[in-house]
Amino acid sequence: MLTSRRIDYTQDEMRLIDFWIDHRVATDVRRYPTTWRLRLLLTSRVWNIEKDARVWETTAGQIAGMAMLWRRKPSSPYLVLDSFMQPKLATGEFLSELLRWGDHRAGEIAQEQGGALTVYAAGFSQDEYSARLMDNIGYNILTPNPEEGNVYLARALQEEILSPGLPEGYRNCQLQNEEDREAYQAAYGFAQVSPFHLREQIESDEYSHILVKDAENDIAAYCECSVCRAEWEASGQQIGWIDYVETRPEQQGKGLGQAILIEGLRQLKAWGAEVAMLVTMRGNVQAMGLYRKTGFEEVEIQELPGYQKLVDIPG
Repeated sequence: MLTSRRIDYTQDEMRLIDFWIDHRVATDVRRYPTTWRLRLLLTSRVWNIEKDARVWETTAGQIAGMAMLWRRKPSSPYLVLDSFMQPKLATGEFLSELLRWGDHRAGEIAQEQGGALTVYAAGFSQDEYSARLMDNIGYNILTPNPEEGNVYLARALQEEILSPGLPEGYRNCQLQNEEDREAYQAAYGFAQVSPFHLREQIESDEYSHILVKDAENDIAAYCECSVCRAEWEASGQQIGWIDYVETRPEQQGKGLGQAILIEGLRQLKAWGAEVAMLVTMRGNVQAMGLYRKTGFEEVEIQELPGYQKLVDIPG
């Protein structure tokens, strides 16, 4: 028998991380989102954690599943329902409960905002019954767009990674103080990241913010990269992730993107990663060119089907 309750992140963080790792190992640790990304979503994209996130437990206190409704901005009419089940405990009945919870809460949010909204949900590896259940609750499967879908890329890290260096007047550094944090988020227009999560990233020895600064001390480019050693131990796959990389538009064409990306690869190798992975949109032609130039090659990873439904206010 399973019971559900709201999530208290400060109390549940480590148990949730263990749960996510177990789930990823049982499915595919090469698939996005990573545990670091899931932590960001729960702490910075779930705007009412008491109502918009839920955990299910066994009578022995084991986390059997969790679900959350998240969005980039607090009033966005587009929600994402992310749900996870322990594969050994996954059943059609359990999935139905997760979906009913998400459907009920999405309806409440629509009423709170006073307007209809759209909910996106990824499918499940248990596709033999999940597709039918998604259809029963009103979700329509989305036809994949080959130009907009995710593409996974990987690069081996065994060989020496040579850096082309930076142009004169530029330097690498790490994101550290409060002033840098504010400038970092302002420069790239990030959706809000909770101070708690940003501090968690900066203080961790498994997450790195590498910056390129120009002669005026302004941030010209950045790369965020991460590893998860507990996942390495559980899976036997020492994968490091390039989470984000970007160069400011007015600073492009100077080789900063490749230089900062290589610094990210060197950091992953220093941590002990054997392979670097990243995910981007196939239509992002400029980024794809940079990644291929830096030694990344496409990896075929099966994505789960996507579903969508419109949630309206009852008339």
